[in-house]
Amino acid sequence: MGKNLKNSKQKLMFNVYGQKTMSELANTFNIVHTVFKYRFWVPLLEIAGYIFRKHDEKQYLDKPHNINLLVFDTAFEESIEVWVRDFLNKVYPNQSMKEEDIQNRINSGSANYLRTMKKIMLMMCKNDTAYFEFFNIFSHKFAKHMCMYYKDKPKHHLFYTSKNIGDFKYFTLYDKITNEVEKDGKH
Repeated sequence: MGKNLKNSKQKLMFNVYGQKTMSELANTFNIVHTVFKYRFWVPLLEIAGYIFRKHDEKQYLDKPHNINLLVFDTAFEESIEVWVRDFLNKVYPNQSMKEEDIQNRINSGSANYLRTMKKIMLMMCKNDTAYFEFFNIFSHKFAKHMCMYYKDKPKHHLFYTSKNIGDFKYFTLYDKITNEVEKDGKH
């Protein structure tokens, strides 16, 4: 991140970190990504991934009482493929990947960090009835609220980033698009 961001007093009204100045955003970004993510979370996931590498989290998911876990697992794996193919591959147009590269990314790196988190969650739910019941309650509540929210709305998702990830100004794009849509009355 450039020095001009760290000293900037320009305030952005809409971004994922709240209404902050550019220097506050740069500081928050560095804390979240450099300190928490790369110094704490990723090493923890590396260790957990090593420990759980032989754990078969899909074992017993086909039993009738595990249907919510199976649905979650299926949606999770489909989401990883869409994330790699339609987000990671296209948000960086200079680095467009071949099919072999896409498949490699689907089965490595950040995708595997996500899978490690899923393995831990599935292991806890399958082996502790308290967490299993919480997951079932959560699944139904989540599905109910998603259906209520999207009932009469378009079912699209606008990717919330750009290849210029180091520039906090990209966070303002969503707000600008939303305002334009509201003015036109179109979704």
